[in-house]
Amino acid sequence: MLAGPRFVGRAAAGFGLVTIITALTAIGSALFARNASTTREQILTAYAGDLTNAYQTQLAAEKMVAVGRGYLLAPDPTALETFRAAETQLDESLAALDHAGVSARERELLTKTKRSALHYRTLFDVILGARDGASEARVATFRDQLLPAREELGSLLEEIVDHKKALQSAARRSARRMDTHTFAFMGALGTAGVVLSVLLALGFTKHLSQIYRREQEAAARATRAAAAKEDLLGIVAHDLRNPLGAILLKATLIDRGSYEPTTRRHAESIATIATRMEAFIQKLLDAASIEAGRLSVSWRRCAVADVLATTMETFGTLAAQKTVTLEQEIGRGDLSFWGDLERIVQVLSNLVGNALKFTPEGGRITIRVVESGFHTRIEVRDTGPGIASQHLPRLFDRFWKADAGGRKGTGLGLYIAKGIVEGHRGRLWVESRVGAGSAFIFELPIAPPSGVEIESSAGPPDERGKALAAPDRRDELGEHPHR
Repeated sequence: MLAGPRFVGRAAAGFGLVTIITALTAIGSALFARNASTTREQILTAYAGDLTNAYQTQLAAEKMVAVGRGYLLAPDPTALETFRAAETQLDESLAALDHAGVSARERELLTKTKRSALHYRTLFDVILGARDGASEARVATFRDQLLPAREELGSLLEEIVDHKKALQSAARRSARRMDTHTFAFMGALGTAGVVLSVLLALGFTKHLSQIYRREQEAAARATRAAAAKEDLLGIVAHDLRNPLGAILLKATLIDRGSYEPTTRRHAESIATIATRMEAFIQKLLDAASIEAGRLSVSWRRCAVADVLATTMETFGTLAAQKTVTLEQEIGRGDLSFWGDLERIVQVLSNLVGNALKFTPEGGRITIRVVESGFHTRIEVRDTGPGIASQHLPRLFDRFWKADAGGRKGTGLGLYIAKGIVEGHRGRLWVESRVGAGSAFIFELPIAPPSGVEIESSAGPPDERGKALAAPDRRDELGEHPHR
């Protein structure tokens, strides 16, 4: 089986990195395209504005010349005002063309145009001031000086317009080249992003494949180890329990057939040791069955009173010898549960045995049974020393034991009890406080009414159909794994 968090984490990192590279490629391409488009628009807009100003300058000059000529032929104050307005418009248009971005050649051309315009206007003013002079002199001045100045001004303005047209054409060619470069750059960037993403994907795929193979090998080793453990448990169940049974039988026969006190004492000691070994083996088998999800349960309707009677009979004498009060409280005498009577007796015996082990002389142990919704609740409360809060989270762990104050145990009792209860679709928990005793509580589903017959092999709805064998009877006391 794959190591989920590690595999998912590395896969997420790989795909995340590929996604980031793709996103950065797309964002970089978009930003570059936007900047290129903005630069192109700014260039084209600037040259288009210059060309417009050049046309406006040419138009203002032509208007000034035409209105001035008309005024010289037929003086009219309105025409003179129009001439002055055209002069102002010409000056403004020339000033608009003379900005910081113009080249040296353009600035030289603008300087000549300004001088030409000023010369033309000066000649016009001279002719205008000499209106009362000889007409032949004014005509000669107009013919010899003003007309050449007008032609010079028009030629310079035409040169400005042609120059601006050439600049705009060059700007358009530059914009087309910029579009081509932008497209090429975006294509190269996109290709690089795709190639890098593919390389990363291949690298991570190879790396994850190696992880997968290692995890598959680990899973195969774990499967072989589980099979070996099953074989070992089979050996423990059959090859060890049979000799222990023979030892126990021989010890019993020696005890019964001997009249020597020493021999009988040794036989009883052998029997006790063999019984303890058999109980430990059974606990190992139960723990392994719980871990594998194959705990054997014989389902039927069970009366709580039968469980309490067996438990009180088992522990009544022991409690009296220790001067501990063992009592029971049952809400209803007909309370029952759906499950395996022997298994639940095993659970309750474990909890009562633990409580009896750690309850001091003169203390009290109470077995309380109540109906809780759709469950039968069984509580084992004692007046012992309680359990430290730091031990509670690990209390039901397998083989876990805290400082037990010299007491020995396997650390399996509560683990098995919890597994049995959960195998009955119930739950087991503990409530404890240091100095105030402990309460181990478990709930089991209430059985159907006694008039309803249900097959004994049928468990709860999600457990039916499983092959469940009846367990061996266990009379040993459980150990408290935390004390």
